[in-house]
Amino acid sequence: MNSSDQKQRLRRNIRLAYLYVFLSSFSFAAPISTLLIGKITGSVLQVAQIFVIMTISSALLEVPAGIFADLFNRRITLIFAETLHVAAMVILAFSQDFSHLIIFAIVSAAANALRSGTVESLVYDTVKQVGDEPSYKRIIGRLYTLNSTALGIASLLGGLLAASSLVTPVWWTIPVFIAAIIVTILFTEPASADEHTKPNPFKHTHQAWRIISRNQQLLIISVITVLLSSFGQPIFQTSQLFYQAKDIPVAFFGILFFLVFAFTSAGSLLADRIAARLGDKYTLLGATMLSAIAIVTATAVGGYFAGLLLAVASFGHGLRMPVMSHLINRDSSSSHRTTILSLNNLAGSLGFAFCALILGYVSDIRGIVFGIALLGILHFAIAALQLKLREQKIA
Repeated sequence: MNSSDQKQRLRRNIRLAYLYVFLSSFSFAAPISTLLIGKITGSVLQVAQIFVIMTISSALLEVPAGIFADLFNRRITLIFAETLHVAAMVILAFSQDFSHLIIFAIVSAAANALRSGTVESLVYDTVKQVGDEPSYKRIIGRLYTLNSTALGIASLLGGLLAASSLVTPVWWTIPVFIAAIIVTILFTEPASADEHTKPNPFKHTHQAWRIISRNQQLLIISVITVLLSSFGQPIFQTSQLFYQAKDIPVAFFGILFFLVFAFTSAGSLLADRIAARLGDKYTLLGATMLSAIAIVTATAVGGYFAGLLLAVASFGHGLRMPVMSHLINRDSSSSHRTTILSLNNLAGSLGFAFCALILGYVSDIRGIVFGIALLGILHFAIAALQLKLREQKIA
């Protein structure tokens, strides 16, 4: 195959990535999975235990999955990931007790770990190999937009499908995920920019950590990524309790979740344009300040306006994601890129688990609104750290 044909096949990766992200995110089961698990177990405690198992399993598998993608093949990694996603949905559909749900949690965590960072790494090496590296922010922004759009649409439809049975949305999700497997088969694996043999996985992880620790810019970006996940994810995960505390009727929860995904999509879609005007550093700073102000203000007001402000905060999240992804990928070597992303995701998962426990403890004493206000205030510390970033343009 000549270089022109290879470049054409690689450019096709971008179109396939758009389709893949949309299909792999289009889960009708997303808005009802917690309710279904609760119905199967009959216990709130066991529901929490399932999510703890999923989080811990995902954290433990995160780095090995990244190493697998770096050392072997990202296309094959994505095929495995989506196959496991289908298997997880089938297990959930047939689950009758807690033991079945444990298997579902582990399989689902493995799928998420294999997919984590792999698409971003494949897309970045694709645009780098075809000589269009500056387009990455725009492309990844569109991918994040498609992810949020798919989740938003699927959540609305999933709620309607659940009217007949909570398991119905799960069955409808399976053929969509099968379609995602077909798309992953069509990807072309870009060649690594760095020639390397297949070293010992532990050595490979150590090398990835050395790359992070010896690059001050990459280290700061990684710390910011971990802190954003640690402080931001618990707010999203407990947002239903926040809405309840603000006396918002349950019937409006679906609309508020749709608004969250809509604002996230808008932020991701506009990220490239805003960063082109303000630069990466000040785009991140503005996005984090917006989220912090919106979250803290939401805790101080009442009713529907509080829910709307919490949704507005997600615009900052959507705006940050493409810029952060661009900065991490730009400063990572090709042969270690997915492992570096996985190390960040691992640290973020552990940070999320720790902050979620702290939020739960504080909320039991002072209430969920007070706990979320504290996490919102901590976002200002992240903004201060972002001031240490330096601007660096790609020629």
